[in-house]
Amino acid sequence: MSFVRKDLPLIIFGAVSLYLIGAWFIDYKPLTDLGSRILQIGTIAAAFALTLGAVNLFRRHFRIFQKRNKGEWYWSAYVLILFVPLTLWGIAFGSQETVNNWVYQNVYSPLDSAMWGILAPYIVTASFRAFRLKNVESVILTATCFFVLLLNAPVGSTIWAGFPFIGNWINVYVQTAGVISFTIGVAIGTISLFIRTLTGRETASLGYGGQG
Repeated sequence: MSFVRKDLPLIIFGAVSLYLIGAWFIDYKPLTDLGSRILQIGTIAAAFALTLGAVNLFRRHFRIFQKRNKGEWYWSAYVLILFVPLTLWGIAFGSQETVNNWVYQNVYSPLDSAMWGILAPYIVTASFRAFRLKNVESVILTATCFFVLLLNAPVGSTIWAGFPFIGNWINVYVQTAGVISFTIGVAIGTISLFIRTLTGRETASLGYGGQG
């Protein structure tokens, strides 16, 4: 049982990962064709996992609705009222059907915009706390946000033509450098996690515990 639960998933993970890495770097058609087939199998498995997640979502909210949990059941009823008919309708007629498009355009999109509108006051208050000029870092943050704000606001170029120039320079050079540095850090972390998982020191992603 220990082999099936621990060693076998690690062996499958290592073999598939190393094979796909080799198929990416080695230009050999049979190798790349099999790699593409493995990726297709992964896509199909992900679709089944999405279906399982939908079933679990339905079971959880239906259980809450049955028990009439205080403060929760009406939200679960709301989820079920939208989830069940739209899912069945989409299965029967496809995702591009008129009703699904109407719900997306007239229900989901306005609610999404309303959610971001509600978050705006919280963002303003958080910005007010963050932009207090207590040290050099907060001064740099405030100045950067000020120039980027005037870049996107029409009044910026009206006040001074240099505001859009400085804001655009921050976006092109400073922000790009930060994003690249962040991306490199994420890549190094991903490689480290892959090596730890491959050597059996990180087992949480395989579904049986934390660090080995």
